Parts: sequence; structure tokens; C-alpha cells
Amino acid sequence: MKISKLLTLLLVLATMPILSVADKAFRHVSGNVDVS
Repeated sequence: MKISKLLTLLLVLATMPILSVADKAFRHVSGNVDVS
């Protein structure tokens, strides 16, 4: 159980920056679409 929780925590910490970058990229693309 403890190991499972630790892996889950590490997975969340590793995923957050990826989601942040993906969100910025998505906004950048949608912004370009709105301009054009």
C-alpha cells in the first residue's frame, strides 16, 4: 500500500508539468487559429 501511494504521488508530480506544457501549447495553437 505504501509503495503504491508513493508511486501514485510520483506519477502525479511527473504529470503536472506535462499537463501544464500541454495546456500552454493548446492555448498557443487556439490563439493562432483565432488570429487567422
